[in-house]
Amino acid sequence: MLTLALLLAAAPAGPVVKTIHLANNHPKVWQGKCPTKLIFTADLALSRPGAVKYQWSRSDGGIDAEESINAAKGGGHAVHYQWELGQSFKGWLKFEDLTDHKYQFIHFEVKCK
Repeated sequence: MLTLALLLAAAPAGPVVKTIHLANNHPKVWQGKCPTKLIFTADLALSRPGAVKYQWSRSDGGIDAEESINAAKGGGHAVHYQWELGQSFKGWLKFEDLTDHKYQFIHFEVKCK
């Protein structure tokens, strides 16, 4: 009985990531001189302290290596991704929380002049 109590006490208190909000420093459809650097921000609302593993993937087939943050407290945390484009492009970026199996997409278009 003591073993079961210890296992239950050590179990996590639910998901770390409550919500994900993904934003871009450019408007959804951007027109201008290229190359341009897009900076994406994933704002994470964490329910408690803990480690969060995540990964970025792109519509052009690019997949970044897994990364992680170890949050000392719950609340808001942000992670960033930069993508430089030298020509017109329409696509998306995906942020995936590998710890709690949540994800968010952002769609965008770059029109180079």
